Amino acid sequence: MKKVFRSQSHYYVFALLLAVMVAVGGVFYDDIQNIGVRAADYDINCDSTAVTESSYGTSDNLTFKDSGDGICILDEPLSVNSVTIESGVTLTHTGEDSDGLDITTAGNFTINSGGAIDVSEKGCAYDGVSPYNGSGPDGSNICGTDTTYP
Repeated sequence: MKKVFRSQSHYYVFALLLAVMVAVGGVFYDDIQNIGVRAADYDINCDSTAVTESSYGTSDNLTFKDSGDGICILDEPLSVNSVTIESGVTLTHTGEDSDGLDITTAGNFTINSGGAIDVSEKGCAYDGVSPYNGSGPDGSNICGTDTTYP
């Protein structure tokens, strides 16, 4: 025997139940939308370590820690919320990287006592010909020589 809803009260109960489900679903949907990206704290252990700059975002907080020789190498721009360089850590970039060391923070940039940024002798190499210590990057930001960029 097949049951058929014939009473209007069943329709009202069904409509009320549907309305509650939609309302609750809307609340859950709003909660999901408002989660967003939250800041993370990262410890980067430096031991001749090449940092993968693309792994970090503008809301992240980075602490560079000495875990051997204390050297961390950055060769791409880094844009994060904050940076702390602990004692014994030196940030540098690869040799002849004409982009240099490029770090942007929205918040604090702290170098603790004994920490350093050192890019000595990391620029364009001396070409052995010109009277200059290095030739510097050309118009395309490439390390030049005496003949391409005096």
